[in-house]
Amino acid sequence: MKTRLTLCLILLSATVGLHAEDAAPRGQTPAGEQSEHPTPESILARQVSEIAASSSVSRKTKAKRIASAVHLAVISATTDVKDPDQVLKIALDLATAAAEAAPNFAEAIRDAVLSIPSIASIAGPFVIEGKR
Repeated sequence: MKTRLTLCLILLSATVGLHAEDAAPRGQTPAGEQSEHPTPESILARQVSEIAASSSVSRKTKAKRIASAVHLAVISATTDVKDPDQVLKIALDLATAAAEAAPNFAEAIRDAVLSIPSIASIAGPFVIEGKR
């Protein structure tokens, strides 16, 4: 289980780096995304990008708001899911969408996902960059 979560976190970091340049400019729909059928990932990405683009709040406040949005989205999407592999896949998909929308807040997004009890119970106790 620990290896699976570590792999997911590595993939998240790699995905953010590879797709940061491909992100659509603010206000435009990314290629391949249909606005008439929004997915949980696209809804979260839009919320996160709006928070990140806000000029009226500090970076610390943005990070807290983004973390809250990600936390809530992952919990909502995984509430009735029993399979640990599926929980991790959903969490990774949502975290990737959020991190692609706001790459400068990837650490806050990662921490928000790791603080979710259903994710923590899959991973067990481990340390990532000094965090328990």
